[in-house]
Amino acid sequence: MSIAMFRDMKSHYKPSRDRELNAQLKRVGERLQSAISIWDMPDADWEFVVFDVPNQINAFAMAGGKVGVFTSDFLRS
Repeated sequence: MSIAMFRDMKSHYKPSRDRELNAQLKRVGERLQSAISIWDMPDADWEFVVFDVPNQINAFAMAGGKVGVFTSDFLRS
């Protein structure tokens, strides 16, 4: 169910094209994945996505290793 919900979110919200933000999330995600997956989630299909959503700053994690971070233009100012 979380895979379908995450797929829907990716089609509904615009993924960020900001290379710096995506690289930062990838680095953090890789560290989390290596620390967690060995014991708690060995079969997780990890995916980390930065979403550009005006006026919203938030983050979430779903079952199965789906992680999203909402960012807004005012974070870059």
